[in-house]
Amino acid sequence: MPQNKCVPSLLLLVAFVNTAFASIKVEFKTTGSFTDITSAVTISGTNVTINSPSSGTYRISRTDAGNLGVVTFASANKTINLLLSTSAEAFDTDQRLVSSGCTNWSGLMPGQTNQVSVQATIEGNLTGAVSAYRIYRIDAFGAINADVSQASTSASAVLYAIQAGADSSPNQAITSTISSAGGEIRLVSCTGDFTGSITADGSSARIAELAVQGNLTGDATKVIYAKDGTIGRINVTGYIEYALRSLGEPNIWCRYGIDSIEADSIKLAKISAEFNGNINDPNQLHNDGRIKYLTTHTGECNAIIQASTIGASSQEFGVFIAGDLTRELGYNNAGNYATNGTWLTITKPIYVGGSVNVSSGAAMTIDCGFNSIMYIDQSLYDDIHFRNACGLAGQIIINAANNSGTWASGDIVFYGRKSDSTWPETQRLQSTNPEYTQTSTDLGGGAVGVVPFKLHNNDCTPVNNASSHGWLLVTEFKRPNPSGVDPKSIKLRFYGPVRTDAAAEDEFQPVIIEQLPDGGNPIDLTESCDILVKRNSDPGWSREIEITGKEGRGFLHGIYRITPRTTGTGRLYCDQLFLETPPSVSSFTYWIDLLEDCDENGVGDLEEIDSHPWWVDFPENGRLDRCEWTGCSADVNHDGFVNGDDYDLFSDWFDTGNGNADYNYDSFVNAEDYDAFANDYESACQ
Repeated sequence: MPQNKCVPSLLLLVAFVNTAFASIKVEFKTTGSFTDITSAVTISGTNVTINSPSSGTYRISRTDAGNLGVVTFASANKTINLLLSTSAEAFDTDQRLVSSGCTNWSGLMPGQTNQVSVQATIEGNLTGAVSAYRIYRIDAFGAINADVSQASTSASAVLYAIQAGADSSPNQAITSTISSAGGEIRLVSCTGDFTGSITADGSSARIAELAVQGNLTGDATKVIYAKDGTIGRINVTGYIEYALRSLGEPNIWCRYGIDSIEADSIKLAKISAEFNGNINDPNQLHNDGRIKYLTTHTGECNAIIQASTIGASSQEFGVFIAGDLTRELGYNNAGNYATNGTWLTITKPIYVGGSVNVSSGAAMTIDCGFNSIMYIDQSLYDDIHFRNACGLAGQIIINAANNSGTWASGDIVFYGRKSDSTWPETQRLQSTNPEYTQTSTDLGGGAVGVVPFKLHNNDCTPVNNASSHGWLLVTEFKRPNPSGVDPKSIKLRFYGPVRTDAAAEDEFQPVIIEQLPDGGNPIDLTESCDILVKRNSDPGWSREIEITGKEGRGFLHGIYRITPRTTGTGRLYCDQLFLETPPSVSSFTYWIDLLEDCDENGVGDLEEIDSHPWWVDFPENGRLDRCEWTGCSADVNHDGFVNGDDYDLFSDWFDTGNGNADYNYDSFVNAEDYDAFANDYESACQ
């Protein structure tokens, strides 16, 4: 009887064990449909061992919401595909497998790297390492807390996706290392923090996209690198922050360029788009690594940036930083800006929404090719270095937000070409004198301006000097020019780009041009001049205003002054600012003398008199003898005839308020002048 009682108990135990194992299902196929081989494999707890695997596809899943332990192929010298899913028929490289194979998975036994290829969907977490010849996709609805390693060195061995929070479950982290010995890692993403590493090796290595909805962070052992390849897009919703690595090696790096890095802020990191992974290699920087775009959406950028070039034709900006720039753009490990190709070429605008305020050294080291705009919304505190072989062709704008920013400290320094290890300084713009005297030609064609922009006196043509006026001949300025006289114009240049909202035909011009007669009131001759300036929606930008006389208008010799219109329609304002109402330029007065050239030979009368006084001006009265006029005053064009040409010319002068219409020389242009001219005209001075 006691023995009979034991039999049912044993049967119950066997039944219990079979039921537990039956929740893990193992299937196999070479072609056609899967066949259930669960009874032919070893299942210990949640671990699965396939003792004598065949070439083909294995599908492992749970028939309940349970975990899966370690999957082991005892002999993996066959071509094996492993699918973790209840319904998968084959690999789907573009989409995750619809049904899960388990809640949590403890991974694939390390060393399964001969010919095992894996794709898995996990409703929970990856808790154990997966090391295989090929990893196609691992989509975890939970976190990925174990290393994933692809051993194939083939350039075609694409690792398509590693995702934590693959079903958009929030706050799912990746804490481990994702690696591939060759080929491309197409996507690594998580809905939480990424605190692990990504390594892509091989000559065709590429990390195409890293998408992090949390923070990208780690200690000095964590890296994102494609050693001999490229990095595509790094998009981080939160911040990037790394502990800087020993020997100054980068945290994020590749050899041949990074497409884009976007984050809310970069608290600390070293990023290199041209590093070869050997800090002791004197040629460690390869000068062919471009960063096409780098941005922080709301915060600072505290990243050391190494690249040969920043910017791409497809991007509006090369660098867009919402906060302060607090680390160097263009920097090598020794902090030596003049060696190993650490000078940046910048092909697109740089925007800094705060101040440029790095901890040491120069904020930027820029090579030939910067012909764009650098915006600094607030203040500049640190040096910016340029190679003077090309210099600054573009524009630096300080206080671009027009909010009390200053050129607080830090100089703009220009260096000559490399000669051995010596880089001689050739130009320096000092923060103590933001209205520097060097011309744009001295700097390479560009300028540095603090908003609101001031007139760059030395850069104007002629140079502006209140005590010693620049000059042009009347015959050079007016249009048309007499035959043989080289036409010239007045060119006003500023420390930054300028524009007006007035159309060319508008009444209100951006500058006011006045003649100052001796002892008389100023005469407004603005409407007698053509004013070339960027207007309304004209494309491009310019620091220059060009002024010439209008066709057929007369100008008297004497002193003229030009001042800006700073209010109302037609005002002259600071251009290229991201402001709804950009500020007007700083007030200025530009002085110029128009010198008399009465015989229209292209030589000023006073110059001729000074050179040959006794035969060109006798008796000495300050006027060339050959220009003395004793004929009828109504012959205003001095052609020896009084006719309709004189009437038309005087009428034009009178209608425009030209000083030449002051016929009675009382310093006013009014009806008395018109009556006196008309009387002489009618009588032909008889």
